[in-house]
Amino acid sequence: MGGNASPDIADLTMSVMEYRFLRKNPGFHLHLFQYINDILVVNCANFAESVSNIYGPNLQLNTTYSGQMPLS
Repeated sequence: MGGNASPDIADLTMSVMEYRFLRKNPGFHLHLFQYINDILVVNCANFAESVSNIYGPNLQLNTTYSGQMPLS
C-alpha cells in the first residue's frame, strides 16, 4: 500500500491469479467477491485448501466465518 494506485494494482493482480486458476481447473466452482483487499467466499468448503494453488505461497489470508461453521 502507499500509492494511489496500490489498491487497484492489488485487485487486478489477485483477479489475474483467480482467472488463471479457474482456466486450469474448469470443474472448480468458486463463488467469491472482492473489494480491495477483502475476499468473500460463498459455499466453498475446500477454499482454505485451494488458497495456495490460487494465490501462491506468499499470500496469507485470515479466515473469518460468518454463520455456520464448516463440518470437519
